[in-house]
Order: sequence, then structure tokens, then C-alpha cells
Amino acid sequence: MSGFSLPTFIASLVGSGVTAGLVVRALSGHLADRWLARYKSDLDKEFESYRDVLDQKRKRAEAELGHRTYVTKTQFDTEFNAVMIP
Repeated sequence: MSGFSLPTFIASLVGSGVTAGLVVRALSGHLADRWLARYKSDLDKEFESYRDVLDQKRKRAEAELGHRTYVTKTQFDTEFNAVMIP
């Protein structure tokens, strides 16, 4: 055991720790980027479905309001003409 050197042992531990730390950081960064991209994709799909539902409801409400406006205007014109024309 005469070949054991404490500074060499500590240096090898620090070197392997730094290398392992860099590998773990690189892999975790890569995995985090993939997870984030997948999560964003899922959110975009969900947002698009909500947008479609809201757009359909908006169109339905506009059509209903347009019909009510037309009926009200027609009723007004009919009653106005009935009152004004003796």
C-alpha cells in the first residue's frame, strides 16, 4: 500500500464527481427540454379545442342575435306602418 497518495485519491474523486455532475446536468437538461416540449404541445392542443368550442358558441350567439334583431325590426316596421297609415 505504499503507492497510495491522498492528494491523488482526492483529485480522482473530484474529477469523477465533476464528470458525473456534468453528465447528469446534460441529461437532465435534455430530458427537461423534451418534457417541456411535450407539455407545451398538449397545452396547445387543449387550447385549440377550447378556442374551437368558444368560436362555435360565439357564432351561434351571433346568429341568434341577428335573427332577433331582424324579427324586432320587422315587427317595428309593421306596427309603425299600421299606425302611420290610416
